[in-house]
Amino acid sequence: MKLLKRIAGTFLAAVIALGCTSAYASTADISGSSSSSSTAASADVRPGTSRDGYIRWTGSAVPLSGRKYYIDRTVKLSKKSKVVFPAGSTLELRSGADLQIFVGSSLQIRGDLVIQEGARMTVSGTLVTAVGSSLENCGKFTSTKSSSVKISSAFTSKENAETVFGGEVLIYQAGVLRGEGGMTFAASSDVTVTGSVNVSAGGRLFAKGKLAVTLNGRIVQSGDLCLYSRLVNSGMVTLNYGSRYFKSDSAVLAVTKSGRITDNRAAPPAETVRPLPEPLPEGKTLRGIDVSSWQETIDWKRVKGAGVDFAMLRSSFYVKKDKTFDYNIVEAQKAGVLVGVYHYCYAESVAEAREEARYFMSVIEPYEIDFPVVLDFEDPELEHLGKSKLTSIAKAFMDELKNAGYYTMLYANKHWLENMLDMSRLSEYDVWLAEWHTAPTWSGNFGMWQFSSEGRVSGIRGDVDLNICYRDYYKAIIDGNYKR
Repeated sequence: MKLLKRIAGTFLAAVIALGCTSAYASTADISGSSSSSSTAASADVRPGTSRDGYIRWTGSAVPLSGRKYYIDRTVKLSKKSKVVFPAGSTLELRSGADLQIFVGSSLQIRGDLVIQEGARMTVSGTLVTAVGSSLENCGKFTSTKSSSVKISSAFTSKENAETVFGGEVLIYQAGVLRGEGGMTFAASSDVTVTGSVNVSAGGRLFAKGKLAVTLNGRIVQSGDLCLYSRLVNSGMVTLNYGSRYFKSDSAVLAVTKSGRITDNRAAPPAETVRPLPEPLPEGKTLRGIDVSSWQETIDWKRVKGAGVDFAMLRSSFYVKKDKTFDYNIVEAQKAGVLVGVYHYCYAESVAEAREEARYFMSVIEPYEIDFPVVLDFEDPELEHLGKSKLTSIAKAFMDELKNAGYYTMLYANKHWLENMLDMSRLSEYDVWLAEWHTAPTWSGNFGMWQFSSEGRVSGIRGDVDLNICYRDYYKAIIDGNYKR
């Protein structure tokens, strides 16, 4: 794997007008709580606090990390108000709540926001969901034509929710807009997708304004797509089996040179048509590669023909998606190559590790994964942190993945495994060893070995990393009912 320089977490979203030669060769106290609280006070519950530990928020107190807040009445953020709910905080809009963000005000969510059934949120100013946060709408969410909504995390519209976007909507690379029910991009909307829009089976997306999918953006439809205006696709639009596509007479679907539309509506779900591997006989090994944008465009049919059984794909690094990931995972699986995924980590603290892990999962969530989900931890610029801290960072990252249900693995080189990580604290996780040698010399246990960085494989220009897999991870993931 190639070492990259740290990348600043700044995303630039452009608003777009719309509508081996041979097989396999190696070489928290709140002073701003309202005194008019209707919550009943008792000896064990202070005014403004509910029995479940939540504190009523009226819009005046500064939210603190580690605290849980709720709204159950009208709260207005007036002009020039700038409110940040920090990482580790929670805000619940309960039944009867009406949170209004006026023009000129802003609300930034770095923790978790839940709009419960019977609650509503109206944005006429700016709403920002930062990387690592989450917003779940079970009630009513509306952004008006004067608003700006910037999504860099998971924004989920649940099955019976009402979600209507107007004004500017920017879905950044780290952003995932999920629709389990109906969602509408209103006629006043100007939506740019650089991340992902995923509509579940039974969901509906009504696109009535300007909609643009950028080079790295994607829309994955397992429900209905109803197009009333203009959609410019420079990324990837996928219509899955069971989805339906409706287009008004005046609507336009424009596809640029880099854009792709995959229509799977006529075929059964992919898992029933993809070639599946035979059980791995005892003693047999699998041959694999690991790739990223360094390999540019890969001819996956030729790679499969060259005898490659599996591929580990870089999906992300820091909080940025690998620009070739979507292409690689789709085309590799079409060719019958088993796929695992890895994230190159730059985290310098446990909090940053958890943030990167959540970002990693947001990138891979739309796809089915055959092999382990891997932390790539090897950056030499992190070595000054020391063994204990680096081990805590690695454990926090992998624990996030494990708790989400993934079969999780650690990739590191021999130097890191022996000197930079306390492997006794990471013993529950499999290891993918990087040691470019004729035979591995690390004494620990590992399930995969990256033995060369100078391999040559048909269908790939230049050098590529080569690997051997000793364990049947595909079967282990299926039999263990791990998340795929």
